[in-house]
Amino acid sequence: MGLAKTDYLSDKARMSQWEFIEKAAIDLGVDAEAVRKWRVRGVPHQWRLAIVDAADRDGFTLDRAEFDRPP
Repeated sequence: MGLAKTDYLSDKARMSQWEFIEKAAIDLGVDAEAVRKWRVRGVPHQWRLAIVDAADRDGFTLDRAEFDRPP
């Protein structure tokens, strides 16, 4: 039994830009250690389009400038 759709949507609304980037990257198969390094270096160009596509598919508004602004 998973989350109700409204719970999922409210969780997504509260998700930060970097939380979404990290979740999308893990879902795309990026190693967790690599994603951790992105918090220092930024998101590599090879993964940006796939993450943007995931955001569009999920209806998440992703500021692409976040890729170059690690938290």
